[in-house]
Amino acid sequence: WQTFRRIVLGLDGLTHRFALQMSAPVSSRVPALLTYLKEKYGDPLPFRLTHAEIASWVGAARETVSLEMEKMAKKEN
Repeated sequence: WQTFRRIVLGLDGLTHRFALQMSAPVSSRVPALLTYLKEKYGDPLPFRLTHAEIASWVGAARETVSLEMEKMAKKEN
């Protein structure tokens, strides 16, 4: 039962990732991914992500993610 549950949760995450990549501009995908991860793992996240890793998840260039992260930081201040 535990293995089945892990598979289902993994497929749910994968489906969510594909939906993010296909349906929105990068300016929406980056915050959506971070929100998803915070909901799943808590805030602050118990692990670090590089901009390159985030870019891989959202299907964008690392440079684009860095620019989006800068925009998000400016909005918070």
